[in-house]
Amino acid sequence: MQEFREVIEFYRMSGDIDYLLRVVVPNIEAYDIFYKKLISKIDIRDVSSSFAIEQIKYTTELPLNYIKLHEKINEQNS
Repeated sequence: MQEFREVIEFYRMSGDIDYLLRVVVPNIEAYDIFYKKLISKIDIRDVSSSFAIEQIKYTTELPLNYIKLHEKINEQNS
């Protein structure tokens, strides 16, 4: 997967889908080129694609407020 610069995230999944790739390309034509390159180099039986229409929310901030809640619960239980 390292040679596919379009892939910015790669996950092994549970459930019906084995792997999830997050791919960034400028347009559908570029995706088609990426897809053809991918299936020519990797033995894949079934590919399902979905495309984002609009980004509603994006953040890199981690929701760490649960740590304070966990500490408070531990203090109450001590």
